[in-house]
Amino acid sequence: MVFSYVDKKEQQRTNSRQSLERYLFYFNRYSTHEQSLQLEMKLKKKVATKMDQIANATKAYVEGKCLEQGVEVLSQCRQTLMYSYVFAFFLQKDNNSQIFEDNQKDLEAATENLSELLEKDIDGDDFSKLFKQVQDKSRYVDARRKVLLEHCTEGYDKNFWKFTTAAFR
Repeated sequence: MVFSYVDKKEQQRTNSRQSLERYLFYFNRYSTHEQSLQLEMKLKKKVATKMDQIANATKAYVEGKCLEQGVEVLSQCRQTLMYSYVFAFFLQKDNNSQIFEDNQKDLEAATENLSELLEKDIDGDDFSKLFKQVQDKSRYVDARRKVLLEHCTEGYDKNFWKFTTAAFR
């Protein structure tokens, strides 16, 4: 009788610890993207300055616009990722949630790559190469974001998402 009570209490502690760890994982992912989104406001200003410098030096306004569009795509992806972690927190684990999380990881990695490209300093001869990379990566990242959102919509339309509130018990 005593052992079953002790075992039950230990199991409750283990479950509580696992629930807390799960919550902290998703909360930290959300917070990280929220902070990155705020930092990207500074990046937006930096890109605007770069665009002015490039336009004055090379008359390459179109290439400068590419940087601006890259920052916009980056911001959209950060917002999508932030809220995707809230969505994932409530998903029950199954094949569809695994596909969702794989898409989410791919979007996150691509978003970080785009962010790194946009933060690079531009040297005279390298700007055309950088613009091409930013343009290509922006298209890829935006496509991955749309895949993630379309998968969410498909799940609602076909009713295959299953949600849990077990973390709050």
